[in-house]
Amino acid sequence: MVKIGKMNRIEKRISRSLSLQIYYAWSISQTHPKEIFVYVKYLLDDKEINDNFYINGSPIKNSQSILSDDIINYSYKLIESTITKSDIIDEHISAKLKNWDLKRIALIDKLILRLALTEMFFFDDIPHKVSIVEG
Repeated sequence: MVKIGKMNRIEKRISRSLSLQIYYAWSISQTHPKEIFVYVKYLLDDKEINDNFYINGSPIKNSQSILSDDIINYSYKLIESTITKSDIIDEHISAKLKNWDLKRIALIDKLILRLALTEMFFFDDIPHKVSIVEG
């Protein structure tokens, strides 16, 4: 089980949003997630981009730390766990599908499901209902 540091709910939300974006980029490009993090960090250091960064429709201003060490660490742990445990998670998803196939699920929906289920199954500190709502 993965233990996480103390983060507030906004930081966790940013982490999950970042995780999804990087997980999607990885699934398309197969570029190592650490390389994608470096690129995203470079983009967010740009003041113009940083001033226009939104999470769930809420602007994140320069005064807020978009990518604190805690946010990056949590995002990376979530992505790494999701990638390494995707076979187990896909078995759980497939077991619940009726008259449907895992391959037919839209990529973004599949990634969201995998991230949420990874959090539920392998992260001790997150209540299941939080993972469901955030997903």
